Amino acid sequence: MTGFRCFYNRRHMGLAILVRNSIDVSEVDMSRWDDDELQLQAIKVQSEKPFVLVNVYACNAKVDTQKWQCLSDIISHESNNVIFCGDFNAKGRSNV
Repeated sequence: MTGFRCFYNRRHMGLAILVRNSIDVSEVDMSRWDDDELQLQAIKVQSEKPFVLVNVYACNAKVDTQKWQCLSDIISHESNNVIFCGDFNAKGRSNV
């Protein structure tokens, strides 16, 4: 796409983040947390208030609870300014 850079997870090929070329960003290594159940892709945006954007894909609704701990680990490891987005495959507990 003209005018944008694409960051994608080469291992899974299911996640991507498009960023305008004019925005100063760098890719963040998520390999320590990324696996087949919980796929992660991240960039660090350099701005007045830098932040990390993490794209999440939970392959199914039955991701082990301990795997979700990695989201807290990422906040501790990267910075307190983290935005998580993506497909969490969250299922409600109601019968609606």
